[in-house]
Amino acid sequence: MKITSDWLKKHHACESGIRVFRQEWPDGAEVNEVNLHRAISLRLSLVWLLGHIGTKRALAELDRVETQVLAEYTSAKRQRQASWAEFSDILGQAVIVAILESAKE
Repeated sequence: MKITSDWLKKHHACESGIRVFRQEWPDGAEVNEVNLHRAISLRLSLVWLLGHIGTKRALAELDRVETQVLAEYTSAKRQRQASWAEFSDILGQAVIVAILESAKE
């Protein structure tokens, strides 16, 4: 699947996000792991993208992972063993997996 500035406009992405996207990928970008990690570093919202292309199966799996990660974070926080950044990274990877799975269908 290829995302373009026109696709983002059609799906009502915010102007600042479209501007950042267009600067990085003037000809559009394939949905792949490298580009999704780059989008994260540019502070583009993968959750927004998933909301627009996510399949029911991918969204259900992400919900399952998020529930598990948040439960583990809450438990670890009580024990003072883990940081939110660790769990945020896990959730971020789960979002990437869900987007990649959705882009295939």
